[in-house]
Amino acid sequence: MPPTALIEPLPTLGRKPEHPSLGRCDFLARAHVWPPTNAIDSRQWLKNFVSKEEKAVAHDLLRGFLVFSERMTRELFRSAIQKIMPHVVDFSLPAAEVQAAWRQAVERMLIVPVRGETPNLTDSGFGYARLFRDVFGLRQSQFLPITQVVSRTMGAVAPAPIVVFVDDFVGSGEQFIKLWQAQQEQAQHGWAFSFEEAAPSGAAQFFYCPLAASSYGLAAIEQVCGSHVTLCPAHVVSAEYNALSPSYRFWSSTDVQQSGPAVLANIARRVGMPAHDNHHVDDWRGYHRLGLGLVLGDAMPDACLGVFRFNQRGWHPLFNKAG
Repeated sequence: MPPTALIEPLPTLGRKPEHPSLGRCDFLARAHVWPPTNAIDSRQWLKNFVSKEEKAVAHDLLRGFLVFSERMTRELFRSAIQKIMPHVVDFSLPAAEVQAAWRQAVERMLIVPVRGETPNLTDSGFGYARLFRDVFGLRQSQFLPITQVVSRTMGAVAPAPIVVFVDDFVGSGEQFIKLWQAQQEQAQHGWAFSFEEAAPSGAAQFFYCPLAASSYGLAAIEQVCGSHVTLCPAHVVSAEYNALSPSYRFWSSTDVQQSGPAVLANIARRVGMPAHDNHHVDDWRGYHRLGLGLVLGDAMPDACLGVFRFNQRGWHPLFNKAG
């Protein structure tokens, strides 16, 4: 399912907009594709930008801003999980047998939420684990502590499990890599293993099913995990969505393309947005300098530009989760 970036002109409803991009925002909000204006307030956000050069950059960023609504995230999640099917079901079988095989595969799944940098009960992975349970009718026994899941992947229990990691967005890929490599201690039995150590035995299949993922993060995961984890994102955000990249697809002219990154850097200095030499979630360029602009459901990833999410020193963020 394509995200709702403002690429093509869309009709306006009512008054003449101040700028074509605002007319598109109005339409998407009124059509309930975007959240209401109290959650994404384009007009208030545009007031942050003072010069003609800054405003030109801002309108191009707004044109390329991606929004996946709550309804879209549910469908993205369903799509990501269904990407597992070709790896566990023989499609040469009759339709009834394919459906039965898929049902059996679902019953073998163990669900593992991918937790944030600072784990807490509100991590998005837990929400999608619950959605998995509701959409696919999983049993509570398929949601186990990580230590027990690792134990099941060592080959001691039949049938062989299908381990499904769930999350909303992959930016750098670091969170999943940490989970994959982390030692899971089982004090009762006196051992500690990681998914990385268990995978070569072939006793389990591993799938990572985020709603969306940057191509940068996917490449990092593939480099570490190789063929042991099958990546099944519903949507891939490529480098052309990085506003700091020369290949950013939404610059409206060559002049804005050439000046855009420098203008963003000047705005960050003018406002006092943090800049860090090392990878940092508060960097105005986005975590790992991914330079993105997107919202997934009710969350804006740390990989997004500071101009979208900074909320200090009088700067109005584009997205207000509280709405």
